[in-house]
Amino acid sequence: MSDAVTAYHTVTASSEFREMERLRVKASHDEAQALHSAAKRKALAIARNALQKNISINDIADITGLTHDEVEKLHNTRDTD
Repeated sequence: MSDAVTAYHTVTASSEFREMERLRVKASHDEAQALHSAAKRKALAIARNALQKNISINDIADITGLTHDEVEKLHNTRDTD
C-alpha cells in the first residue's frame, strides 16, 4: 500500500500532471462559460420576442431569469431602433 501512495504522490507532483490538471480545469471552465453565454443569448432572444408581443417587463424578467434592468434596456433599445 505504501508503494501505491508513494507512486501517487510522485505522479501528482510531476509538472506534466499539474499541467494536464490545469488544462482540464481550464477546459471545464471554458465549457461552463460557453453554456452560460448560450443560455444568456437564448434568454435575450425570448425577451425580445416577448417585448414584441407587449408582455410586461416584470413578466419577461420572471420568465427569462433576466433582471428587470436588462429587460428594460432591451425595451429602450427596441424603442430607439
